[in-house]
Amino acid sequence: MTSGKEDQKITILPMRKKDISAVAAIIASHDNFDGKCSEYYYREYFTSTKRVKSQLEQNFVAVDKNTGAVVGVCGFAPDKYMTPGIIWLTWFYLKKNYRGKGIGRRLLIYTINIIRKLKIKKIYLDTSSHLKYARSIKVYKKCGFNIEGTFVDYYGKGESMIIMSLDMKKKS
Repeated sequence: MTSGKEDQKITILPMRKKDISAVAAIIASHDNFDGKCSEYYYREYFTSTKRVKSQLEQNFVAVDKNTGAVVGVCGFAPDKYMTPGIIWLTWFYLKKNYRGKGIGRRLLIYTINIIRKLKIKKIYLDTSSHLKYARSIKVYKKCGFNIEGTFVDYYGKGESMIIMSLDMKKKS
């Protein structure tokens, strides 16, 4: 990790409709299937007339101050049951050349701090056991998330779904 110099060249902003293509491209560069799913999700998020806007569903982008380019995304939403006090992280991805510089951790901490203001008791996320997600899992753990469970071979033979959580009542 760098000393934070790169991190200072980044600003975090609420995601806008015009960011959808850039965000979906970042996600697709890491995982093509997730890229397609995220584009659908964000189009619904920004255009659905049935969607009720809520503080419990927000998305943020990391933007390079020098270029104005979107370089990362992180968001959260309630589960489909609207369980009180529970939030799930949605997409958390960075452009490849921005990884390992503290930017992802800063974006995740920013998102956690927004959630903290909402008096949420627990944040959940799901990720994959695939090697390409190892760095993300390290960031989650550094930010206080713990593994709660694993669905073995969920995504296919040898690739499990990992459920992690952050207890917001504990100081992280």
